[in-house]
Amino acid sequence: MILVDFLKSGSTKRAVNNIFTATLIVFLTTSHANAFDVMDDIVADYAVNRQFNIRQKAGIVIKAIPNGDDNAVALHMKSGEIRVWEFNNGMQNRLTKSQSGGSGTLSIPTLYGTEALLFKSSGKIAVSDLFSGSETKTSEKLKSNTTALAGSPVRPVFAFGDKNGNVGVWDLEKKDTVWSKKHHSSSIRSLYFSHDGRFLFSTGSRGSVIVSDAENGKQLHKLPEVKGRINKIRFFQTADGRPALAVASDKGIVTAWSLSAKKTKVKDRGIIVKQKTSVDNVTQLWSRKAASRSITALSGVPKGSTKIAVGDEKGNITILDVKSGKKVTTFKSHDGQVLWLRLAHHGQMVVSAGADSELHIRDSSSGKRSVLGVSTKNGWVALDTRGRFDGSDNAMADVSWVVDTLDLDLDNFSNTFFEPGLLVKYVSEDIKFATKGLFDIAKALPLPPTIKKLSFLKPGRDAGQPAHVVVAARNIRSSIERIELFHNGKRVPKSKVIVDKEQKKGDDVFVRAAVYEVDPVPGENSFRAVGVGTGGIEGPSKIISDEFKGTAEDQRLHVMTVGINQYKIARLNLRYAVPDSQAVTNYFRNFAEDFSDVRISNTHNNQATRKNIIKKLKALAAETNPSDTLVLYLAGHGLVANGDWYFIPYDLPETTSSSIVKSAISATQLREILIEAKAQKVMLFIDACQSGKTVSPFQTFLMRRIHRSIGRSSGVGVLTASRSNQNALEMDLLGHGLFTSSVLDGFSGNADIKPHNKRVSAHEIMDFTKKRIPSLAQKYLKERQVPVSFSSGIDFNLGAVSNQ
Repeated sequence: MILVDFLKSGSTKRAVNNIFTATLIVFLTTSHANAFDVMDDIVADYAVNRQFNIRQKAGIVIKAIPNGDDNAVALHMKSGEIRVWEFNNGMQNRLTKSQSGGSGTLSIPTLYGTEALLFKSSGKIAVSDLFSGSETKTSEKLKSNTTALAGSPVRPVFAFGDKNGNVGVWDLEKKDTVWSKKHHSSSIRSLYFSHDGRFLFSTGSRGSVIVSDAENGKQLHKLPEVKGRINKIRFFQTADGRPALAVASDKGIVTAWSLSAKKTKVKDRGIIVKQKTSVDNVTQLWSRKAASRSITALSGVPKGSTKIAVGDEKGNITILDVKSGKKVTTFKSHDGQVLWLRLAHHGQMVVSAGADSELHIRDSSSGKRSVLGVSTKNGWVALDTRGRFDGSDNAMADVSWVVDTLDLDLDNFSNTFFEPGLLVKYVSEDIKFATKGLFDIAKALPLPPTIKKLSFLKPGRDAGQPAHVVVAARNIRSSIERIELFHNGKRVPKSKVIVDKEQKKGDDVFVRAAVYEVDPVPGENSFRAVGVGTGGIEGPSKIISDEFKGTAEDQRLHVMTVGINQYKIARLNLRYAVPDSQAVTNYFRNFAEDFSDVRISNTHNNQATRKNIIKKLKALAAETNPSDTLVLYLAGHGLVANGDWYFIPYDLPETTSSSIVKSAISATQLREILIEAKAQKVMLFIDACQSGKTVSPFQTFLMRRIHRSIGRSSGVGVLTASRSNQNALEMDLLGHGLFTSSVLDGFSGNADIKPHNKRVSAHEIMDFTKKRIPSLAQKYLKERQVPVSFSSGIDFNLGAVSNQ
């Protein structure tokens, strides 16, 4: 036990490193089952057996209903849960079963995108917030015999139909009926608005289609009845710009009709105030047998497209020529019914949702799949053919890659393949990826390292003394990029590495071993080790834990807040940053009652220079003890430059990329400082808006990737909510910036949920604000704001409920 004795003797890192090669091999061989030779059965450097494994799907989907412009689709699960895919932000949101009202629920997103319209089986109409699931508007005026709903793409209204053939329009803001008329002799089967919101199409259960003026309910035309039951209708425009309608039946037939529209000028005292549109003629363009079985989905036709897509109950998608109705191609897409279709990229791509809980993006000519989206038990995941993926954090354990004998969580591929906004990039006109895509994951997947040994070198378990942890990893034919060790969820810093060496044994075997000096806390201590290989792919983790004796130290709270309202560059000036920083400070000063000592540092305006912020943060990090809690709150501007995110200090000389890289504080710098902090419980709040309203969606997605990476690679809790710019109404309507308003709302008690104990923890505040911020952003700013919330470490108390 030469290495053990050497460490016990207190030798220096340099001395240990000098004898590492000679002694560590002996140590591992004699004491730890020969870590260099335990994987000889693995002989491939690239996996022969690769399979994407969906461990837990969400279940069967029974209905899929789009909003008016096809930018969102609501999935009604057999369980009663409502899930909504939004293509403006590329995410899936969930409404709980209790909110959706059971199996009789119909759902559709409204004009605003962040709300979902629900028809409950009791007859009550509820508009619920997609992110929180809470009901924001309700009405019980509509009859309980409502059978169909449709949201307008241009106005805050929805259409409703009932079993007696009545059709009407409801105003969401006035909460009252705009009009209601008897249009059919049978129950209303479906409703559909034209893309401009002028026309409302209603279908009866007996095969009739009526075109109405959506503004007043006047019947404009009744189409001839089709053979069978009408399953789907879609409005589109012909090549010469005329309005048209496609009607699909349960007999597999699609019929296209041209609507001859007539505009009438309405004058008031000789002045034209508006133009009313009516339909004076309907001409059948074509009628084709598009499927051998019932048609269950029909796409709209985007501008410039010559195609229309049809889905059937067996999972097939058929592409038709819009002008002639002739079949272009047919391909298998889903296991079970195709429930919804959308054409993108001028008809080159087709997006589909099926009863199998999957969302597909395929080439409309070949049927080749580009993206797979999955509704999982705990969230959602989207994956493309090169391995890039996006998804909710909770869903990462629901899917995996099986690589030969290894079953790896999707999260293990985050370093190289995590691509926020993946769906948006495929359905939008401009595809720009943040990840490198080093290789095609479907063709070549390097085997990542496996941790073969994780143990303590010292036999004693005294929390008052440093402990030494040895980690050995092994890989075949591929080098081991690094080993990472996490202590109680937080990354052990490089300064705690005593030795770290990689050796190659023969032609195939790579072994890397490292020894860390760690500072245990009294009680149970957990250690997780992971090896990182080619392309940043992580192998399976190994975990050990043990009890350390000693008296628990007093738990201190260290808070550093930075708020910048006044910049050297005047156009960057803000209103909310300093008062928000002060409000956060006041909370911790008054409600951190469980800590023996609370130490607070505030840095505002001209004091918040790059040099000063970094100096204060490093000093604070070095001052902490392992049992302490460290909170860092940053409020100001943040920008992306050269692939990294930067917090903009007061003294930034100019906003060029070179100046930002040189004079601002990068996410990488923040991460390294927080990793080096002795405190194991660390929380980072970032409320940073981007300077200017011309920030591209690509930059927003890149920020999500970077901010998530801070928490994932360091083990600290991270909560951020960057957005396009400040809106002065924030301060007037909320009293604070939107981010801080949400955080303070959580601290008031609304985040005290699990457990309900009059305390607010790091995980509770992250969970609460992740739902709260998007709701407030939509309500007050009419914009998307998707926060990043991530923590792989232990949960810990931040303070007491402020509203006691």
